[in-house]
Amino acid sequence: MDSNLLIALLTLLAVVGGGLLGILWSKVNELGQALTEERVKMAEKFITSEDLERRLSQSLEPLEKQMKRVEEQSDELIRMLHNHYRETA
Repeated sequence: MDSNLLIALLTLLAVVGGGLLGILWSKVNELGQALTEERVKMAEKFITSEDLERRLSQSLEPLEKQMKRVEEQSDELIRMLHNHYRETA
């Protein structure tokens, strides 16, 4: 085999190998960029702890008001029953 042919084959292999590595590298970069964009999208969907606290307090406030009203009514009923039995005794 002639040395010029060997050099040409090695050069061809280097060019083809370099081209394949370049294609692979660009695909890896594209996937990395897509992953970064997906992480940003997912992070936008999460809420902060302060926002969670605010939402919870807003949703629990009507329940707390209702609970207070029920407690006041039950206290009034107990007081009325207590007064009734005191009067009959």
